[in-house]
This record gives sequence, structure tokens and C-alpha cells, in this order.
Amino acid sequence: MNLSSCKNQMLLFLRLMQRDWYQYRNRIVSYYLLNYALIYPVIYAFSFGYLQANLFFNGADPLRGTTLFVGNFLLVVINVSFSLGLELLFDLEHEHTTDYLMTIMPARLIIIEKIFFTSLFTFFILLPYYPVAKLLLGSFFLTSSLSIPKALIILYASSLMCAAYNHLVSCLLPNSDGISRFWRRVNTPLFMLGGFWVPFYVIKQFSPLLGTIALVNPFLYVTEGMRQAVLNSPIFMPFGQCAFVLVCFTIIFTCAALWFFKRRVDHI
Repeated sequence: MNLSSCKNQMLLFLRLMQRDWYQYRNRIVSYYLLNYALIYPVIYAFSFGYLQANLFFNGADPLRGTTLFVGNFLLVVINVSFSLGLELLFDLEHEHTTDYLMTIMPARLIIIEKIFFTSLFTFFILLPYYPVAKLLLGSFFLTSSLSIPKALIILYASSLMCAAYNHLVSCLLPNSDGISRFWRRVNTPLFMLGGFWVPFYVIKQFSPLLGTIALVNPFLYVTEGMRQAVLNSPIFMPFGQCAFVLVCFTIIFTCAALWFFKRRVDHI
């Protein structure tokens, strides 16, 4: 591949990024920001950061409330990237815009662009999530040990991993009828063992075998990494380990998505 060809592909890549931006820009305020940057942090902060901590532990405990609330951030990251990633499945099933795009640019580049765009979109949409929660919870949301650089790194690494994961799902599912079944059979168990309700050290204390199994769950490193970034406690997994594993899962999911996409559309 010569320099001119690389330059043309990069221009096509940027044009596709611009196209996706125009496609979603009208929904940013009315749907994504309103739901995921305002309504979700308000509901989750009150439900998990305050109400649940009071009901479960017989009194307000900011540490437990913060631990629960930060873990439930996983669902928000998955929801945003899931709605964007599934657009590929709907397009392959109905609109076939991807078929046209493959006539002007390499098919692999299309998938990589969609993963990259989804990760950036998810990252920027969720930036206000914790600030809004802090305004609502105040001292019940512990942020004295918060490392903003680490939180931003984990947020983007999580967004990137989830974007790759959800595009893999789009390439795996034969049609949109299987979405709800996949969510029940795959995503829900991954949530339960991914630190959504309880951190990893509790799972490991309860059952070392279950803790070992949970280590192959990519969602676990989202919750553990963010808890470490916010609370900076030795009871959670090391930040570097979480970031590294999220990058590894991103590479695995991206390669798998490219492979299944080729099988599906049989591109050259």
C-alpha cells in the first residue's frame, strides 16, 4: 500500500466520521445528553448512592454508597455504546448503507471507524455523569481520593472496549430478533459477575472459584477500574491492570468483529 492510497483511506475514514457525526448530532441534546448525562445520574445517584446504601446497611454509609453507585456506571456505558453499536446490525438487516460504503473504502476500515466513533461519542456523552451525581449527592459521593486523569482513562478505555464488544454483537447476531435473547442470556450474567452490584473482592471472598471465573469477564475491569480511580483503595484491582486488560479485550473484540463481519458480508 503506497502513501497515496494510505492518504485516501485516511480521508475516507475522516469523511465517515463526519457522516456519523451528522447522523447523530440532532439526537445529542434531546436524547443522549438528557438521558445519560442528566436523568440517569440523578436516578442512579439517588437509588444506588443514597437510598440503597441506607436500606441495605441500616444507615447512611458514603463509602458503601459510592462503591455501589460507581459500579452501576457499567450499565450506562453499555447502554450508550449498545444503542450505537446495534445500528450496524439494523443497517445490515434493512438499510444496507454498509454495502455501499464497502464499494468506496475497505470493509475493515468501516468497522474500525464505527468502533472508534462510538467510543468517542460514548466518552463525551458521559463526561458530565459524575459531576451531576456529585451535585446531587454532595458528601454522600466520596470524591476526596478521586483521580481525574485515571477516571478519564478508565472512562475512555471502557467506552472503547464496550464499543468493540457491541459491534462484535452486531456482527454475530443473525438478525435483530435475537437482541433481547442475547441481552438476557449473555449480558445479564456478565453484569452480575462484573461488579455491577458488588465489587470483586466480595465475590472472591464468597467463592474463590467464582472469583477466578469472574476474571475472564471484561465488564469486571470497567467497574474495578472506575472504583479504583474514584476511591483509590487497595481492596479494588490495580488501576494499571484494569486499563491494560480493557485494551486487551478491545483488541480481541475488534479482531473478532472484523472476522465475523467478513464471514457475514463476504467482502474481499
